[in-house]
Amino acid sequence: MSLSINNLSVSYGSNKVLNQLCIGDLKPGSFTALLGPNAAGKSTLFKAIAGLIKVQSASVHLHGENMDRCSRTQRAKLIAYLPQSFYTSLALSVFESVLLSLKQQSSWRVKESDTIKVAQTLVLLKISDLADKDVSELSGGQKQLVALARVLVVEPKVILLDEPTSALDLHHQLAMLTLIKQLTHSRKIITVAALHDVNL
Repeated sequence: MSLSINNLSVSYGSNKVLNQLCIGDLKPGSFTALLGPNAAGKSTLFKAIAGLIKVQSASVHLHGENMDRCSRTQRAKLIAYLPQSFYTSLALSVFESVLLSLKQQSSWRVKESDTIKVAQTLVLLKISDLADKDVSELSGGQKQLVALARVLVVEPKVILLDEPTSALDLHHQLAMLTLIKQLTHSRKIITVAALHDVNL
């Protein structure tokens, strides 16, 4: 029961960003920090693992299953990628945005259990007071918390967090990473967070 990556290579045109990269056996309940400066390829690695970009070669296995054999929808249920910036052009409230993320992984009919799950996720992240606010009107830090809620509500097996605290002040950075660590342990998630701040 683990996540492993073998011989991952990604290029943008003639620029090879990742060359035969291997990561062995990240276990459920583990929180791994991926450290590196900007433009080191951290985001590219996450997008490749999540199946969002084309790769030259790779073997991504989750719990022994080759992710390349999964459909994009199946892979998205298992591996959630949280980009550094969260933008939406849709006029949605925070509650609607998180609910939409949940329903993308299942039927579109909204059940009472769906709304309860969304509400519980907002409580968990202490953003219930934002439920009725338009996402486009939120601050950068609030948008990051909403984006995290959109990831947590689908209960993936793997979470890839790309600079998840970049728009937060130090107090909220530590609070968010502590919460993610606790959830990683309690839900047996495999979490990898890309950071460039060694102190964090």
